[in-house]
Amino acid sequence: LDRALDHWRLAVATCEGRPRERARRNLADTQRLRDEVSEQQGSGEACRSTQRNAGSYQDLARQAMGERRFTEAALLFRKAEGQWDLAAERCAGSGREQALQRREQSEIDGHNAEFCAPRFDPAREATQKLRASAAALAPTERQRQSQVVETLWRDAIGQCKGSAQDLARTQADTLARERGTAWVPTRVAGGAPVVTVKIGRAHV
Repeated sequence: LDRALDHWRLAVATCEGRPRERARRNLADTQRLRDEVSEQQGSGEACRSTQRNAGSYQDLARQAMGERRFTEAALLFRKAEGQWDLAAERCAGSGREQALQRREQSEIDGHNAEFCAPRFDPAREATQKLRASAAALAPTERQRQSQVVETLWRDAIGQCKGSAQDLARTQADTLARERGTAWVPTRVAGGAPVVTVKIGRAHV
C-alpha cells in the first residue's frame, strides 16, 4: 500500500486531464485503506481486552447508580476511567479517540455519582411532591415551597457536571419562571421541603 501510494502520487504529479482525476481518486481510496490497515495493526488484543474491561466497569457503575448506591458507583466509574486511559495508550486510530471520549465521560459520571446525585435526587423528588400538591397550597405557601425547591436545584448546579448540570439549571429556571418572582435562597431542616396541605382544620 505504501508503494501504491507513491505511484499514485507520481501519477497525480505527471498526468493531465481525466487520468489525473482518476489518479487522485485512487490516491484517496488507497490512503483510506492504508489508514484502516494501520489502525488494525495498532489495535490488537490488548486494546480490545482493555476496552471490554472498561465497558464492564461502566455497566456495573450504571447499575449501582440506578440502585442509588452512589459511593459504589463513583468508585466503579473511576475504575472505568482508568481502564479507558489505559485503552487510549494501547489502541490506535478511532479506537484511541473513542477511548479518550469514554475516559472523559467516565470522569464526569464519577464526579456526578459522588457529588451531584446526592443533591440531584432530593431536588427531583421535591419537585415531584411540589407539583403534586401545588393546587392545594395557599399562594404564599406555594411561593415559599417553590423557593425551597429551586434552592435545592441551585445547590445541585454547583455540584453537577455535563448534562446533569444543564438539567438542574433548566429545572431551577423553570421554577423561577413559573413563580414569577426573584429567587431567594430558602432552605429547611434536612435540606428537603416539607409540603403542608390544609384540609379543613387538619394539616398533613
